[in-house]
Amino acid sequence: MPEKAVAAVKGEGEAEAFGKVTYDKAGTYTYEIFERDLDDSYVGYSKDNSVYTLTVTVNDIGGKLAAKYTLTKNGESSDALIFVNKYSPKTASAELEIKKQIEGTAPAEAETYSFIITGGEGAETTITITGAGKFTFGGWTYTEAGVYSYTVSEVKGNADNCDYDNTVYTVTDTVTDKGGILVISRNVTVNGAEVSDITFVNTYSDDSEVTSPEDESSETGSPEESSRIPEGDDSKEQTTSEDSSTSDSSAADSSSSSADTASSKPSDSSKTESKSTAASTNTNDSNPKTGASKTLAGIEIVLLGAAICVLKKRKNNK
Repeated sequence: MPEKAVAAVKGEGEAEAFGKVTYDKAGTYTYEIFERDLDDSYVGYSKDNSVYTLTVTVNDIGGKLAAKYTLTKNGESSDALIFVNKYSPKTASAELEIKKQIEGTAPAEAETYSFIITGGEGAETTITITGAGKFTFGGWTYTEAGVYSYTVSEVKGNADNCDYDNTVYTVTDTVTDKGGILVISRNVTVNGAEVSDITFVNTYSDDSEVTSPEDESSETGSPEESSRIPEGDDSKEQTTSEDSSTSDSSAADSSSSSADTASSKPSDSSKTESKSTAASTNTNDSNPKTGASKTLAGIEIVLLGAAICVLKKRKNNK
C-alpha cells in the first residue's frame, strides 16, 4: 500500500503525492482512486464522480522485480489523474411585480393590458394581464454573479377613450455571490430617478353625450306645434274634401225638402228663401277657409229658382 491513503490539494493544482509503494514480490496490484465527498465548506462546488483504476503489474526478471502500471478512467484508458470540480453557486430566482391602476370611468368588462420586458441584449418578453390589480411574474433564474438590466413598458391599446401610461421603467438587478449563494439586489428607476415600484396608470374618459331636457324640447317641439297641421298638407285637403261632400249632400237634402214645402205652401217661399240665406251666411262665417260658401251659394240659387218655378206653375193652374 502507498504510504498515505489520502492525498489532498488546496485550490487548483497538483495534489500531494500518495508516497512510495514498495513491492517485494511479483504480482498484480489494483488501486481505485476517487474524490471524497465535499464538506459544507465547499458550498457551490460540485464533486467529480470519476473513478480511476490504477493497475500495477510486478514481474520478476532475473531475480529483479520490475513494475509497470496502466491507468483507466471509468473503464477507458487515461494518462493522468485529473479531477475537475465545477463551481456553481446556488441560483437565485427572480420575479417581477407590476401594478395596474385605472382612473376615470372603468369599462364594464375588464380589458386586457400587455407589457414588454426588454433585456440588455434586446430580447423581449410580452406579458398580459386582465383588469386592474397587482400581478407577479416569475420565471427566470440567475446562475452567476453580475449586473443585469432590463426595461418594462406598456403596449398602447386600442381604446379611444383611454389615456395609456407611457412610462418606461428600468430595472437593475445586481447579483452577488455570498458564500456560494447568489443574492439579488434590485433598483427601479424612471428617467434616472429611483421609484419604489412599477405602477402603470390608465385614465378613461367618458365620451357619452348627455341630452338635457331643454335640448329634447327643442328637438321634438311643443305639444301644440306637433298637433298642428301644416298648410298645404294632404290631410287638410282630404278633410276639406270630406267637408265639401258632406255639405253638398246636406244641401241636396235641403233642396228636396224646400221644393216640397214650396209646392204645398207657396205663400211661405219668401220665408224659405230668407232661412236659406241666413243658413248660408252662418255656415260661411264659421268655415272661412273650407270653400263651403261657394257650395252654399249654389244651393241658395237652386232653392230660389225652384221656388219661382213652383209659384209660376201654381199661378198657371189658377
